Amino acid sequence: MDIHVDFKSCHKKVIDLLEPGEINYLVHSGDSELDSDFICFAQNYTPLSELLPKHFTIVDCGCYQAMQCHLFLDFKAYIGVDNYDRPSRNHGDYRPPLRATDWNVVHYKMDITSFISYCPEYREDPNTYFIASAVPDFAQTLILFRSVKNCFVAYPGEPLHVKGFMAEEILRIYNNTPNL
Repeated sequence: MDIHVDFKSCHKKVIDLLEPGEINYLVHSGDSELDSDFICFAQNYTPLSELLPKHFTIVDCGCYQAMQCHLFLDFKAYIGVDNYDRPSRNHGDYRPPLRATDWNVVHYKMDITSFISYCPEYREDPNTYFIASAVPDFAQTLILFRSVKNCFVAYPGEPLHVKGFMAEEILRIYNNTPNL
């Protein structure tokens, strides 16, 4: 299987999956930090969408606007977990941006550790895979990593943390990629 982990080709794949006008709609909703040149850390999601079995549920912890959810439309479910738009996080005139969605997408507006407590059925499920890509609260991602069966944690400047399903293969693919 030819898996590409470079940002440019992975980003293009996500862009190509979005509906016409969806990028503009989402990046101009609220106070989005994204633009058409950067809609997510696509190089972390795209290879996983090609490697993991389609009967898996994907739990994306720190999904932000979740434009990457479209990579997982063939999967059982995509669960986006993020708390950027909870009222306690809003300051002044902050307007939280909208999240992408589709037929198999569910969003939880809570932090990672709250989700782990609120939805314990996913922690040890062999058919659930957790992804935490560049989550600002790296400490929460490490708690996640210790708490679940299948997990991928990527954070700029840190080594990858992968465990569970296909961990060795995933690490091999990502670690053999320059400039990840």
